[in-house]
Formats: sequence, C-alpha cells, structure tokens
Amino acid sequence: MDKFLVKIDGISCFPDLLPQKIYLAKKVKNPKIGDFLVFKYKNKILVKKLRKIEKNFLILEDNFKNNYKIRKTKNFLKIIKEI
Repeated sequence: MDKFLVKIDGISCFPDLLPQKIYLAKKVKNPKIGDFLVFKYKNKILVKKLRKIEKNFLILEDNFKNNYKIRKTKNFLKIIKEI
C-alpha cells in the first residue's frame, strides 16, 4: 500500500495543515520544495514543510522555524489532500 491516513495533532504547520484534521499521504521518492512530508525523527512521526534540497539531505521546517536535516535515503510520505 502506498497511501496512508495522517492525523495532524499540533499547530506547527498551521494554517496550511489544520490540527485534528485527517490527510491522505502517499510515498514519494522525489519531493519538491514546499511539499509537506511525513517522516520519522527521533522515534516520533512528524509532518514538516520541505524548505531546501541538498545533495544528500532534505531540510524541513515548521512554523516555529525549527529545522530538521534528514537524509534523502529515509522513507517519506507527502501530504496530498484533506479527507
């Protein structure tokens, strides 16, 4: 299965993604800047906006200006629509 349901718990991506709403996400190999990606970070599942693409890393950010540098080899899901 390549599609998943994701429930947003926090406000780090507000107003683009709304708390307590459910979104459809799909696996993505080549994300683009501006995509909202779902990924595992320090044993947590996070949703953040892709801000920069480097050679081996993706730089993701939330509305609080927290940055996450993630290896491109990780598995990512892209939020595609609200359910």
